[in-house]
Amino acid sequence: MSKSVIKSKSFIYLFSKIFAALFQLLSIFLFTRIFSTKVYGDFILFSSYVMFICSFVFWWHRLSVYRYFHKFKKRYSTFIKTSYFSFYALCTFLIVIYLFLYIFSSTGFLKVSDIFLLSILAATLRSIFDLNQNLLNINRDDTFFGLNIIIRPLLFLSVCLFVHNFFPNSQYALLIGFISSFAISSIYSSYYIQKNTGDGSFDINIIKKFISYGFPLTGLFLFDYILTSSDRILIGYFYDSKMVGIYGANYDFIKQLILFLVIVQGLIIYPEINRTYEKGNQIELENLMSLNFNLFIVIILPLSIFVAFFNEFITSIFIGDNFNYTSSLLIPSFSFMFFLWGLKIYHFDYVFFLREKTRLSMKILLFGSLINICLNLVFIPRYELMGAAFSTLLAYLICLVLSFYKGRELMIINIDKPILLKALFFVSISILITFVIKFMNFSIAYQIPTFILIYSLLTLLFNSVALKDFKKRFVF
Repeated sequence: MSKSVIKSKSFIYLFSKIFAALFQLLSIFLFTRIFSTKVYGDFILFSSYVMFICSFVFWWHRLSVYRYFHKFKKRYSTFIKTSYFSFYALCTFLIVIYLFLYIFSSTGFLKVSDIFLLSILAATLRSIFDLNQNLLNINRDDTFFGLNIIIRPLLFLSVCLFVHNFFPNSQYALLIGFISSFAISSIYSSYYIQKNTGDGSFDINIIKKFISYGFPLTGLFLFDYILTSSDRILIGYFYDSKMVGIYGANYDFIKQLILFLVIVQGLIIYPEINRTYEKGNQIELENLMSLNFNLFIVIILPLSIFVAFFNEFITSIFIGDNFNYTSSLLIPSFSFMFFLWGLKIYHFDYVFFLREKTRLSMKILLFGSLINICLNLVFIPRYELMGAAFSTLLAYLICLVLSFYKGRELMIINIDKPILLKALFFVSISILITFVIKFMNFSIAYQIPTFILIYSLLTLLFNSVALKDFKKRFVF
């Protein structure tokens, strides 16, 4: 695909993610008012089970397909057919596990909840959707990718509201919406990708490449799951699903608010980083990595600080009253947590994936997950939800520092200190002026525009290098 075409399509990612983010924010706004904390908490636990199965069974395969697409692109049909054949083999393995658990659960030998059994089906549907999206992204089929980003959360919201409208006492509306949305989105996108691969054949060498690169990712993603989800499981263990619902609603809201721009950035830049690395263009690779980091500093860092600073106003709009317990403390912690995690996953971890050093990344996550579990066991019983948030924040920070220092041993990682210092200085000025506005008893309607206006003007005047570089490369 030519560079001009890439430039003309890149903003599809931005627009589609904005629409998807709006749907998901609307979902949180409605669900925290329609459903009880217990129902929402049960859904959060269900989602955690789904993420566990996906991380243990499927994610290593998906990332391997993503990583080696350009290496085997000249044999596209064979690569696609091999990728899906191996995926269906994993699905068969999961079906065997499901039957084993179902049979022994029904006979009384094992105690397995129905929600966990249902999560096996949900994990399969989510994983095929994620695989399809990765292939659409790496192949730069931007329009179809963007449509899927919008349609899937729209289906989720619509089905949930439909079920709740006709069965208002149903405890499973969120689960039905989750499964249905991924099922429908997966069917048509799978057909779209595989319809013209009839001339391809299965290649065992591609599978071997997937296994050698991706199998260590099983441990990596398993530890990633522990690091990102153990807090919810332990909150449910020490307290109940109501507390999980409160924690999960605030967590998911801030995750969506902070990371959606991070994900857009990665979807646009990573395919170019991958392609540049395969071509061996070291200078261009370093430039792209620097651009990626600078965008984090200029855009994502001030966004995180903005959300933390105006957390009470933001949560009063989007989070229902029943879910506002300790939000004023949780939201700032989550804001910085997801900035750190986004910087690790969507910047420093690129080094390990490109250099095929996934074992090293796995060890970092293992260390971080062990710290997180230990801290959660200590702090959750004492400090409830804030104990979980603080434990995860500290674990994320440790993982980020380790990823930075270990990544420097594999690839040059340039940090533009002037851009970083100017961004921090401009955010500080914006906060200071906003404080003055607040002290003068001006309402929040004046405080928020003041913060945005001051930071934007200072950035455009004195710190817009990264923005101009991005526009030059990826925009009309």
